Amino acid sequence: EDEGTFEVKTLLVEEHQTALAKVLFDVAPEAQVAALAEVQQFAAFAGFGHKVVEAAFMTMYDHEILPETAYFAWRDDAATEQLPGKAEALAEVSEWMEWLESNDDGDSSSEGETDDEESSEDGSDDDDDD
Repeated sequence: EDEGTFEVKTLLVEEHQTALAKVLFDVAPEAQVAALAEVQQFAAFAGFGHKVVEAAFMTMYDHEILPETAYFAWRDDAATEQLPGKAEALAEVSEWMEWLESNDDGDSSSEGETDDEESSEDGSDDDDDD
C-alpha cells in the first residue's frame, strides 16, 4: 500500500442516528430549530437540488433524530424567515409537513384505539361468550 493513502471506515446508520439523537433530540427547542435552519441555509447555498431539505427532514424524522415538534417550531419560527432559503424550503417540505401534521393528529386517535384494544384483550372478549 502507498504510504500516502489512508482508509476511511464508514460509520453504520445506527451509530450516526445514536450520535445525532444524543445531541439533538432532547435539547432546547431553539437549538432544534437552529439545526433545521442550518439545513435550510445549506440547501439555499447548494441551490435546492433534488429536494435536499425534504430528504434531510424526512431522514431525521424517520431515525428519530429530532422530535415532530421541532419541525413545526421551525416552520412557525419568524427568525428563520430572515435566513436564506426559508420560502423555498417551506415550499419543498409543505406536503410532508401536512402529512406530519395529519399523522400527529392520527397518533392520538390511534393511541385511544390501542387502549380500547388492550382493554378488550384484558377480559371483555365477547367472542368467548358464544
